[in-house]
Amino acid sequence: MFALLQPLILIIVIILAGAACHSWLSGRVEQWLNQYVYYLAFPTILFMSFSQVPLADIVNWPFILGYGAALLSVFLLIFVNARRQGNGNAARLQNISNAALRALATTFGNTAFIGIPVLTALYPGSSEALLCAALATMMSVMMFSIALLIVRLSSQIRPRHQQIILVLKILAKNPILIGCVAGILASALSWKSEGTLNNLLWFIGYSASPLALFAVGIALAMTFRLVKDTRQPIWPLLATKHLLLPLLVWIGMSVLNVDTQLTAMATLLGAMPTAASVYLLAYQENANPGLMAKIIVSGTCLSLILLPLQAWLLGMI
Repeated sequence: MFALLQPLILIIVIILAGAACHSWLSGRVEQWLNQYVYYLAFPTILFMSFSQVPLADIVNWPFILGYGAALLSVFLLIFVNARRQGNGNAARLQNISNAALRALATTFGNTAFIGIPVLTALYPGSSEALLCAALATMMSVMMFSIALLIVRLSSQIRPRHQQIILVLKILAKNPILIGCVAGILASALSWKSEGTLNNLLWFIGYSASPLALFAVGIALAMTFRLVKDTRQPIWPLLATKHLLLPLLVWIGMSVLNVDTQLTAMATLLGAMPTAASVYLLAYQENANPGLMAKIIVSGTCLSLILLPLQAWLLGMI
């Protein structure tokens, strides 16, 4: 049981460390951390994760369809519901960005930094655990790209042909998507890094989550008193992320006759707390990063109770 909770406890400790250090750190430290993680570390870990997996294993359509359908359903549910708020053109445009970030917070789980240690603790030596985490991360990146497009397009009113060009530019410049595509291409070409280069890339990639979580702690300490959203509390979003999403994943996998063990793994991955990458996007786009920090911290603490219970219900422990 402790092996299941260990990564969650570690995340909380890192966030608390960032919060404790915020008073004597320069305000630019948070910016530097976010820039490094967003543009280098996180794309690197995605590249390494996909490049190490055979392409035939990545293209698992029942898993992709089942998991992706659940993510898309929850994303649309939260986005449409959040869009109902706001009056006037300026308010509506700002509301679109906030709605997209809230929808992303309910679909982009921490399937790497938490998901991989949890699954490997439950299934020691299982290659399927790493594959499931990689596929779930790929689906989450899809939602990340959709949210990014919505946020960017909502800030600019352009003719349709210019919007199409803008979409292509956004996708081409998105470091998260570039990391995934490059990793899948390396897998297709059977290219794998070796020696010093391999160690360096893994070192950079593994630094993504702890540094991002440290930045979340700084943001939480700096903005906690300022984050007030009386129109939509975070608890409905947390319930959607930790209860509704894994239920929909389980239903989707069952309908598509996915292997029982893979279904259990996917369902637990769907229950993972919101990843720090959501905060990074909110910070980059100045779209209420403090609220995203609250969701990440609250969800991680909630997972200390829910994840063991959900693993038990799935017959994993």
